[in-house]
Amino acid sequence: MDARYEVTYVYESSEGSIRRAHHTRFNTFAVCRLLCVIVVTAAATEGFLSSYTNRIVIIRCDCVQAEAENRQLQAQLKQLKIAQDQKKMCIEQLLSRLQDADGRLQKAEALRQLEQNTAEALRQQVNAYREDFEGERLDRHRAQERVVSLERQLAALKHQVRVPNHGREFH
Repeated sequence: MDARYEVTYVYESSEGSIRRAHHTRFNTFAVCRLLCVIVVTAAATEGFLSSYTNRIVIIRCDCVQAEAENRQLQAQLKQLKIAQDQKKMCIEQLLSRLQDADGRLQKAEALRQLEQNTAEALRQQVNAYREDFEGERLDRHRAQERVVSLERQLAALKHQVRVPNHGREFH
């Protein structure tokens, strides 16, 4: 944070009267600039410095102000870089978690597809067993009917053999 200073200044006009009295709050840069202006103004009024010397003082004040501003900007830049690094780490963690989740999703999808294929194969196998069972049942039913029919024929033939033939003989 920039320090703030209270400054009260009064200056005298060329006629000798007080023109302005002012009381305000300045930050470090403004105080530095104000002091430079006061020094330059006093030096020029009293004739201590030439115009080149005045320029040098102003330039030095500007340099001090620029250096202070540079330090402040460097501190802000450092804070922004730290924040940026933290955000990069967060993004990398999120990307890693996303990749893990994507891998698990792909595995789950492959497993679901495998289970779906297995279920379909089992359905087909059950249908084939059902058809075979029904075919075998029908065959057993037909065979049973054939057996019953043959047993009736056999009984009828046995009955014919027991009944005496009217004039017929078997050799």
